[in-house]
Amino acid sequence: HDALPIFMSVKKVLRAMHQEPLNTMSSKEIKDAFNRKASMDYITVVKGSDLSIEKSENGGVAVSVDYQVVKPVMGNVSVLIDFSASSDGK
Repeated sequence: HDALPIFMSVKKVLRAMHQEPLNTMSSKEIKDAFNRKASMDYITVVKGSDLSIEKSENGGVAVSVDYQVVKPVMGNVSVLIDFSASSDGK
């Protein structure tokens, strides 16, 4: 799979997480919700267990993920791509 379209799908799922009542959900519920949404977009490179969930004192919740993709270029040469996406669009 091409890494950029997958990244865009991951970002779309994280943004869609704001439709969930994140501030009332446990971390496990948030991760399960991500897994459900990700499976609908055939995302396999990131799972709910990879998410970072930060709850602020004012009740807000930010969900983010950092991950890497290695793509072969030729022979024994590959390129490593770092991705970072967040529910707040960053």
